[in-house]
Amino acid sequence: MRWIADLAGWPASAGGVFVAGGTLGNLSALHAAREWHRRYRPCEGCGAILCSSEAHSSIQAVARVMNVAVIAVEADETGRMTAQDAIPHLSEAVFAVVANGGAPNCGAVDDIAGLADLAQAHGLWLHVDGAYGGAALAAPAMRPAFDGIERADSLIVDPHEWLFAPYDNCALLYRDAGHGAAAHGQQAVYLDTVDKTHWNPSDYALHLTRRARGLLLWYSLAVHGTEAYAEAIATTRQVAEDIAKGIDATPGLDLLLDPQLTVILFRPQNMDEAEMIAWGEMVFRLCIVNPATRADEVLAILETLT
Repeated sequence: MRWIADLAGWPASAGGVFVAGGTLGNLSALHAAREWHRRYRPCEGCGAILCSSEAHSSIQAVARVMNVAVIAVEADETGRMTAQDAIPHLSEAVFAVVANGGAPNCGAVDDIAGLADLAQAHGLWLHVDGAYGGAALAAPAMRPAFDGIERADSLIVDPHEWLFAPYDNCALLYRDAGHGAAAHGQQAVYLDTVDKTHWNPSDYALHLTRRARGLLLWYSLAVHGTEAYAEAIATTRQVAEDIAKGIDATPGLDLLLDPQLTVILFRPQNMDEAEMIAWGEMVFRLCIVNPATRADEVLAILETLT
């Protein structure tokens, strides 16, 4: 947790807990956001989350559970939500802004710095959904894409997506962990903590009973070191760029979106719309998260589409 918080540029007050996955992480963070808003900016009808049209489907699911509305801002041609585009959608009902730290469809990183300014100006909670892309914080060359994350209020990163850990693993962090505990801490005589000077992971998400999911990532970090992670993530980024260049140079393939992180969108020229729909989507998508992936092997397969 401290490693991830340091990558985000967060202070010593930061902390959180590992939960089962990004959906529970987003739900816990946004519940904390609403509780924070109720304490510090009480208002009638504060019941809306502002997010990108490219936000993960879990944001809609979270909103249904919380009985709040979702205000979706249309992403630009690269899949990003900018603060400028978000401003017209603000209302008194909004209590939180969700920024993509690597959109699931296209890999876009939203205008986090601009959205942080917006959240600060309007007294809103800024949550960054970095389930897939948050791992890129570990690679110095990709860190500038996340400028502004140091001012976000909460963040999720799924180690099972791009940090090479098994499934059932999501890091949920708060820049000020006290806000998480205020929202989620449970009190009862049968839950009395004997040693109140130590961190109680049960206080920072909707769960109570839990297992030590953080060990899945900790052991790997301890064995390989953080530099190995930075190198592996940088390698996948380079592989994605190499594949994108290869697609662009391959007759019969159209590169639709260069990788902002490691997601590539493209389509074959010789497939009609009906054939594309039969595949399930109007574009093809690659997401590279394994440093052992070889660009030449991927491109050899893609040539069979032409």
